Amino acid sequence: MPDIFIADHKPTTDNEKILKEPHSSENNEKKHHLKSVADRLIHHKSSSHPEEKIRMFSTFYPDPEGISFADQEPDEKILLFLRRHYITNVDWILLALFFTIIPIVFGVINSFNIFNFNIFVFLNFPANFTLLFLIFYYSVVFTFVLVNFVSWFYNLGLLTTRRIVDIDLHDLTYKNVSTTGYSVVQDASYIQNGVIMSLFHFGDVHIQTAGQHGNFELEAVPSPERVVHLIEDYIGKK
Repeated sequence: MPDIFIADHKPTTDNEKILKEPHSSENNEKKHHLKSVADRLIHHKSSSHPEEKIRMFSTFYPDPEGISFADQEPDEKILLFLRRHYITNVDWILLALFFTIIPIVFGVINSFNIFNFNIFVFLNFPANFTLLFLIFYYSVVFTFVLVNFVSWFYNLGLLTTRRIVDIDLHDLTYKNVSTTGYSVVQDASYIQNGVIMSLFHFGDVHIQTAGQHGNFELEAVPSPERVVHLIEDYIGKK
């Protein structure tokens, strides 16, 4: 699993570092910039977006507390924590519910002798095989739910004061962690394609980088315009 939730590691933030160092014009400028970014994010943090109210399963979490990642630098602060919007889970949830109720529907049909149809007789299975078949069947459904949930839960995007981190986990077996510094970011934009994205206010954020660095894409994140604005604030900085 991605090493993202590390409770006992609490890196020194830029704000703490500034308070410890002697006052200077450079520090004052840096402090003012961080304060303006933090104020803007905290203002949105207290807004009416429901996804920002649930911290453990949050999809848009500005200035997250108690979250760090494996190679985080001591003076690196996480500005924004992202996951795919909740609505992207609806398809597999509905599919899982459909397969969950199928045996129940067949059970009701058989109990009332409707159509006089028995799936186990049709498949030429022994009568005492029912329980074993149902255990296997619901194990498959549970595995399907688990894989999809974990893939959503651990596919993360992090915006820090130094870089952009994209963590992808697929099928519990494949993990890819990509990072890019703001110094190589050339442009950031977002796409909201279709009624669903516009209605639920999420979209894909595209991040164009220079040279041989691969382009980044944060898929189906809430409030994509706010993500783009935050990246633009840090473009070109080391």
